[in-house]
Amino acid sequence: MTNSGPAAPGMLLIISGPSGVGKTTITHHVERELCGVFSVSVTTRPQTHKDTQGQDYDFVDRTEFERRQRAGELLEWAEVFGHCYGTPRLPVEQAIFEGHLVIL
Repeated sequence: MTNSGPAAPGMLLIISGPSGVGKTTITHHVERELCGVFSVSVTTRPQTHKDTQGQDYDFVDRTEFERRQRAGELLEWAEVFGHCYGTPRLPVEQAIFEGHLVIL
């Protein structure tokens, strides 16, 4: 018998709250303590000097965001203060399949 995946599927953990309540701090702590995998969101908001492409967000223009939306490449999305944010489907599903705790 061949094993095509882990003994048990991973889990999805969603950390939610208003701006400034410490979501990033909590996320990094959970990542370290529970060997979690951080899901990098895609956004149309402008990249700041503090942001790292592919680490903090995947920064794209609205046309690319909408293409991903139409193609079903996003698990969920929302428009907040004129900018779009979404969760890429493939990396989340792959990490869960591999047995990881995925943090959104």
